[in-house]
Amino acid sequence: MSRSRTICPNDLMRRTQLDDLYPNQKSRKKRERALWRGMRSKPVAKTTSLDFAPSLSAKLKPAPARRGGRVMKLGLVVALVGGIVWLGHNGYFKGFAGGAQSGFAALTGSVKSAVTTAKVTPVEPPPPPVTAGQLAEILTEPVSRNVYPARLAVTRGKEQIDTVVEYSFDPALQATAERVFERYKPDYGTFVALDPESGRILAMTSFTKGDQNLGNLAVRASFPAASVFKIVTAAAGLDQDILSPGTVIPFNGKSTTLYRKNVLKHKNNKWTRKPTLVEAFAKSINPVFGRIGVFQVGAPALSDYAREFGFNRTLEADITVPTSAMMLDPEDEWALAEAASGFTQNNKLSPIHGAMMAAAIVNDGIMMQPHLVSALHDDQGELVYSPTWSVAGQPISSQTASEMRELMQATVKRGSARKPFRGFFKGKNSDIEVGGKTGTLTGADPQGRNDWFVGYAVRGDKRIAFAALCVNIEKWTVKSGRVARIAIETWFEEPLKVVSTD
Repeated sequence: MSRSRTICPNDLMRRTQLDDLYPNQKSRKKRERALWRGMRSKPVAKTTSLDFAPSLSAKLKPAPARRGGRVMKLGLVVALVGGIVWLGHNGYFKGFAGGAQSGFAALTGSVKSAVTTAKVTPVEPPPPPVTAGQLAEILTEPVSRNVYPARLAVTRGKEQIDTVVEYSFDPALQATAERVFERYKPDYGTFVALDPESGRILAMTSFTKGDQNLGNLAVRASFPAASVFKIVTAAAGLDQDILSPGTVIPFNGKSTTLYRKNVLKHKNNKWTRKPTLVEAFAKSINPVFGRIGVFQVGAPALSDYAREFGFNRTLEADITVPTSAMMLDPEDEWALAEAASGFTQNNKLSPIHGAMMAAAIVNDGIMMQPHLVSALHDDQGELVYSPTWSVAGQPISSQTASEMRELMQATVKRGSARKPFRGFFKGKNSDIEVGGKTGTLTGADPQGRNDWFVGYAVRGDKRIAFAALCVNIEKWTVKSGRVARIAIETWFEEPLKVVSTD
């Protein structure tokens, strides 16, 4: 039963327009559904006109959905999946899979070929860093003339850079060492101080009273090592457990001389003295160390320990450290006695090397490479070079180093260095540990009496190692122990405390 509806002229006009746009019923229904879906998904503005959808009722009710549409779609999907599974089970996709694999391989190969043949722009590697060896090539010549240039031109990769040099010196310590030599004016004098842990050169001074220009004495290896070499002999005996600090070594004759009969043909008598190793080291008794070299340590071991301590080998640094020499005929017993006691001109030592030996003892047996330059930077302030802490070797164990400190402290408190340190350990310096080794022998380059004091000082975590050398031709103006004491006092001087008066 159909319902009748009265058609007004306006409705007739609208249907005529709609029929022109959508000539059949199917197209008109499709358009109506599309409009209805749009109205459901998007809110529309309220309007009193329905010109855009003339066949819809005034209440905008959607057309009822067909029943069974969703079930039909689901059935089609299930049938399609089942068909694909059946075809795959019966092998119908093998050919297709092989073709697809071949196609994929061809595609991969073409991609690889494209990548291989593509032009890759190489990345420029960063310039290599400036090394200590490069600095040594530049700095050694001026420093050997006792000149410290403020600027250096260094090469980094293909580029040459003009740099500002920052030296490692401690200003107060450097100034103190220079003032000491200016005040006492020995014929020749030099002082070198190091930070034992890092190898930083804290001070390096060279003084010549006359017109003779010998350059920087601190980096000359023309000085006889004298009794400073007893450090090597004692360390070799202790490190091999041949000796201990309390070992007694009897001797005859004077402590400052060396005679064959007292070393090679020793016999105990009523004049024989029997010092311990500590006492023999502190008082620098030559016959005792001659006997240790011949009868305890031996030539091969003494040569090995000398090399470990830096003799007869190149010591790396940012300046060229001259090679200290230890010449020894292993078949000559008397030459061995002379070398072990330091009573020979064949052992040569530079002051900077002497400071390194002392630094190894206070640094638990580890010898660090020294460095003179703390930084290089360009005019814009960019850092071009900074030193690295590098180990030069470990000549002795930490236990041996501790025993050597016992020997060297005895030298300062009751041995050959007691005079310059008289009264030092009272008051504000009572907590400072100082150890060292003296050495005295006439040298030829330069001519004069060489007076050494090689040692260290410790207070808490603060340490310093040093070598002081004074050479005088006719009379003494200052001893090396005095130079070292003044430097130690400066290094451990407490900074002034500013007290506010407000």
